[in-house]
Amino acid sequence: MKFSFVKANAIKIALLPAYALVGLLARVAPRNNKLWVFGRRAGFGEGPLRVLETARARRPDLRLVWLAQDAHDMRLASDAGVTCVPRASWRGLLVTIRASAIIITHGLGDVCRPAAPGARIVQLWHGTPLKLISLDSPSTYRVSGGLLGRLAGACMRRVYEAAFRMPSWYVVPSDLCASRFRSAFALSRRKILKIGDPRCDCLQVPDLSRTRCLARRRLRELWAEPGSPSRLLLYAPTWRDGEPDPAAPGGVELAELARACDRLDAWVVIRSHPWGYGLDSGGAERWPDCIKFLPSSLAGDITPLLHAFDGLVTDYSAIAIDYALLERPIYFLAADLADYASSRGLYEPYERFTEGDWSSGWPEVIAAILEDATHASSHQRRCDRTRRLKQRHHDFFDGEAAVRLVSLLGAAR
Repeated sequence: MKFSFVKANAIKIALLPAYALVGLLARVAPRNNKLWVFGRRAGFGEGPLRVLETARARRPDLRLVWLAQDAHDMRLASDAGVTCVPRASWRGLLVTIRASAIIITHGLGDVCRPAAPGARIVQLWHGTPLKLISLDSPSTYRVSGGLLGRLAGACMRRVYEAAFRMPSWYVVPSDLCASRFRSAFALSRRKILKIGDPRCDCLQVPDLSRTRCLARRRLRELWAEPGSPSRLLLYAPTWRDGEPDPAAPGGVELAELARACDRLDAWVVIRSHPWGYGLDSGGAERWPDCIKFLPSSLAGDITPLLHAFDGLVTDYSAIAIDYALLERPIYFLAADLADYASSRGLYEPYERFTEGDWSSGWPEVIAAILEDATHASSHQRRCDRTRRLKQRHHDFFDGEAAVRLVSLLGAAR
């Protein structure tokens, strides 16, 4: 699934009259205090699902409905025993317009957008950002080039600002994340709810060893593999606004990876961003056997599966901040740092974020992975760096963010 802000913004502009009409109805429609709806543009899972599961366990009096993006979403929700209706349907509109609470991760498009005004909307977002997001990034409200495109973009910015004012709460895991959200969404302090990130609750469990085994078993089931090697490494690059991944390994890099995996008894698992392209399982004959793929079509919710991995290779993705909770090695690969920092922008210098420990190409990353595998001191230094990353970006370590949110939502009327 490919996504671009330009295309999405053009569609939103065309639909503004319909949004306005339904929005007026939504503001006056009576809301059902026992009905909560959940949605996630990238599919079934993550923060909204953690909150739904917690609410189902603690509030049996509630009707909890997942708004599905597509048939695949519907099947996953049904298999999990979750009540589900299509987002883009009359039923989706009706359930949204009656809900008292709406839990989202990307934007109002996670649910039936025009029917959301009037509900208590909780924006969980989808990770603590390193790259500039929303109003801090002009790409968010870009429509097209030229004078008319710039005027439309200015109009689109106003639309986004209005939409960002609608949520009652933006849930954050730390003061650092709160400061970035306040800038990115033009928020007042009262909109910020610092309680931890519900999507990361599953990373903070008492028995990490058992959870790691379960996650590995789940991966074997997804791949239909009878076994797996002693090490698994995850490569998860960020989304580049629809552009290909510049660090996608070529023939030489793949050969080096294969040799390293053979030495370490390891697989490298590639997780392309759900909205990006450039790395997928297409043309599988060119990939060594030690390269596995974990696209969103196979596993929409990557967070619980992070337990399975002994190390992470990434660039500017928020997945590094999630994975930091496990205090395992992270290898930063930034093949296009100068271009990315000037075009998209970062909230802090990459040198500071990585403590200067990053690579511009796969040979350096492979060398670092091999060094950590053979030298305990090197492995420990990288884990210590991960631990400091964790302490900077997380203020809660009890895995109870969803519990706190359900309690607060239940108390709010």
